Amino acid sequence: MDAQKATLLQLVDGNKQFRIPIYQRTYSWRQEQCSRLLDDVLAIAKAPPGPSHFIGSVVYVADGNFMAASVNSLLVIDGQQRLTTLSLMLLALRKRASDGVDVGASPKKIGNLYLFNGNEEEESDDYIKLQLTRSDKDTYRKLCLDHPLGDGDNNRVQKNYLFFLSAFESGRADPAEAFVGIQRLQLVYIALELGKDNPQLIFESMNSTGLDLAQADLIRNFVLMGLPHGLQERIYNKHWFPMESRFGQQYKERFDGFMRTYLTVLTGSIPREDEVYAAFKKYVNSLSPSVKGEPLLMERVAADLDRKSAHYAAIAFGKEQDAELHQSFHDIATLRADVAHPFLLELYGDWKIGLLKREDLLSLTKLVESYVFRRFLCGMPTNSMNKTFAGISKRIDKTRYFRSAQAEFLKLATYRKFPSGAETAQMLEGKDVYNTPRCAYMLERLENHFHPKEPVKAAGYTIEHVMPQRLSDEWRACLGENADEVHSRLLHTLGNLTLTGYNSELSYRPFQEKLEMREGGFLSSPLALNRRIREQKEWGKEQIQARGTELAAVVLKVWPEPDPSTLAEFAEPKQAEAELYDLDHYPPFAGAIRGLYLKLEERLLALHPAARRECKKLYVAFKFDTNFVDVIPLQSKLVLVYNMAFDQADDPKGWCRDITNISSWGNGDVEMSLSDERQIDYAVGLAEQSLALQMQE
Repeated sequence: MDAQKATLLQLVDGNKQFRIPIYQRTYSWRQEQCSRLLDDVLAIAKAPPGPSHFIGSVVYVADGNFMAASVNSLLVIDGQQRLTTLSLMLLALRKRASDGVDVGASPKKIGNLYLFNGNEEEESDDYIKLQLTRSDKDTYRKLCLDHPLGDGDNNRVQKNYLFFLSAFESGRADPAEAFVGIQRLQLVYIALELGKDNPQLIFESMNSTGLDLAQADLIRNFVLMGLPHGLQERIYNKHWFPMESRFGQQYKERFDGFMRTYLTVLTGSIPREDEVYAAFKKYVNSLSPSVKGEPLLMERVAADLDRKSAHYAAIAFGKEQDAELHQSFHDIATLRADVAHPFLLELYGDWKIGLLKREDLLSLTKLVESYVFRRFLCGMPTNSMNKTFAGISKRIDKTRYFRSAQAEFLKLATYRKFPSGAETAQMLEGKDVYNTPRCAYMLERLENHFHPKEPVKAAGYTIEHVMPQRLSDEWRACLGENADEVHSRLLHTLGNLTLTGYNSELSYRPFQEKLEMREGGFLSSPLALNRRIREQKEWGKEQIQARGTELAAVVLKVWPEPDPSTLAEFAEPKQAEAELYDLDHYPPFAGAIRGLYLKLEERLLALHPAARRECKKLYVAFKFDTNFVDVIPLQSKLVLVYNMAFDQADDPKGWCRDITNISSWGNGDVEMSLSDERQIDYAVGLAEQSLALQMQE
């Protein structure tokens, strides 16, 4: 590595070409940054002679044959935004000089000093000192050669060039002063030698905050940066650019979501959004030595990303060509069930290689939708589903894929369970469906169940309360003496809701009028959801509940549960009966310490509905997914071991002991002794911390 100070002229002097690698992000500086740089250039021009103005660093890779070619090609690792912006400023100065304005140098001098390799022909790729990437390259070349710009040149390169030109033409900036300022600019250039220096490590250290580059940029650079130019070009053009294209304008945001899903499938662990790059590096570095030693490892990695990103786009971006699969993925997207993407990505990939039949893939996507929606209807927490979908495929027997997958859904227990039909129907009886974000989705799916080949979209209709939200005297008379109670309890339930295109016309009218209205009345409505309503002569408690029961049965068909017979088919093999323990098993609980324990137990089990107790041989375990605290009974105290790292515990009183790498009967690195009821609040607070960490994983 060679690091030296230099002026801009000293950096670019000689037959050199600074080439921006294809994997680098395109030029992205905005007018605000260009304006700030121009102000700095003007300020240094007006300052008394003295130290030059430092504008940062430029890092490039020299290929070891620096003097062999007529034009030495230097691959820019860091600093492309500054180099490009200064070049655009110089192009604007050159244009003003061509127009006869005194800039302090002729157009030819500016070009030969900073912009062109004068010994090369204009048509040569080596003529222009700065070679940008992708669409930026063509626009910049046109500006350099004074060629007319087209519609495809409407990018940051053109806009910032025009900004500088306008500043010089309008008098906002004096071109001669700007040229003086540019000559005083100073930077540090760092020349790396291919094969000796690691450009990726240097690049990471210069971007260690993660603020300048998105996770997508960092991953792309990691894959491509250290490769020979020809291999970079091949991988980028064959795999990376197609992937960027299928993600569209939201590439960076979508890519991060894809990478989280991709890594979850590969590793079984869900990386945090701001740690996707670190998790990807860890995955690549964890590949076996034989794989890591392959010269084309990164090409294999890029090819797999390309292939899986196409699967992901089909699932998440509506790009699936199969109409039924497309609709099923759309329904899952409507539920905002992104947590299911790892499971769906694995299913889709297995379908593509023939492990899973197309019909079974479709049925399993519908089962995913059912699982998510039934849990929503039953008011079950959503924070466990990411771990459920991250791990469920690992337990599937792929030789009997479809039935095994159904069995795994049925094996989910406690807070992760697949709600049964009876449980779902019961929850629907009095559930406020209207004030949920899924009401229109639910009514649309129910309607289309009756005529799937002629689907309607809920967006074209309004949700209608048959019994209106405000009761008139006619409605009170219809509902009877318990009108307010019936109205309060059943207004927003499924039995009282439907779709209509005439919500304002129906309004608060009496039921008979809503039936018989010539335009928009229920009798003339073509919607299947209104069939039972059309058959009624009055509308009250009995009618609402009867229709609710009828629609609840349809809900169970639209969102089915797995085949219950699969559970017996894939039951776990019976293990030897383990010795059973209870509280009487522990000798200390024959004494006074048992009372303290029972008060603690009550508080620990109250932390979460899914918290449970298991009596082990030497301690009592309190579990969620796994142990979050273990209680070891002694004669005069309880020893609590919390399942978390010592530095994760918030222990302001200093009552905890670090037992990292110390043998213990419990699970975890944090220990606390409990001998007094007044310590229970503090002990339970620590248990809550341990439980919260487990739930976040």
